[in-house]
Parts: sequence; structure tokens; C-alpha cells
Amino acid sequence: MDVDVLISGAGPVGLSCALLLRNLGMTVAVIEARAGTHRAPQAHVVSSRTLEILTGAGISEERLRALSTPITEIPAI
Repeated sequence: MDVDVLISGAGPVGLSCALLLRNLGMTVAVIEARAGTHRAPQAHVVSSRTLEILTGAGISEERLRALSTPITEIPAI
């Protein structure tokens, strides 16, 4: 596979980076060790700046909420 950028890890940073690079016209591939979606949150808070970046990239806050783990399913730390 010939791509401009190969990203290792489909976590929040890897996927955000892939989206932003794709929006700039680059070809991107993301590789991930896990076979499926990780339902338990890896980050417990999304900052307002993160929301600004993702909404600027075309993902609405409503869409992010729909894809997020419900607050009632987040285990206590």
C-alpha cells in the first residue's frame, strides 16, 4: 500500500490526525493492534480545543456525543 502517511494507533489522536491529513488531501492509512472498538474510554475528558478542532474538520458535537460511551457506562476511577 502506497500512502503519504502511515499512522500507528486508532486512538483519539491517531484518528484525528488521519482526518486532518485527509482533509489536506493526503493519503493516509491507520493501523491498529486491536481487532475491534474499545468501548471503555481511554480519555475521560475532551477539551474545548479538541471540540473546536474536530468540528472544524467537519464532525459535529452531536455526532461526537452519539459515538461516545454514555456517561453512565464510564467506570469510576
